[in-house]
Amino acid sequence: MKNEDLKEKIEYLEEERQEIYEKVRDMYDRKDEAREKFLNMHEYNRQKESAISEKESRLEQLRQDYEPYMAQEDMNLLLGVLPKLSEHLKIVQLCKGIGLTIDAIKRLFNGESICKK
Repeated sequence: MKNEDLKEKIEYLEEERQEIYEKVRDMYDRKDEAREKFLNMHEYNRQKESAISEKESRLEQLRQDYEPYMAQEDMNLLLGVLPKLSEHLKIVQLCKGIGLTIDAIKRLFNGESICKK
């Protein structure tokens, strides 16, 4: 009877050992899954941070590109309020086109004569 008790005890311990082995194996598998998820999440975060950085750069570029449009809107407003300004701008461009300096153009607008030296 002692041998049978020992055999039962050995079988019981063998079953327990197998259960513990399976639990340990399961824990290693879970650890590997958790590590994989962590690495995937890390890569996902890195990609999102890169995308955010690209979007911020693009937004800054759009802001810089928008500035000339703001200046054009201001110019259009001035031209609408001061209709003669448009004519003056055309005259200034013509004068610059023939080589007059800004100082000479100012003098012409003030009614002064200018002489080529």
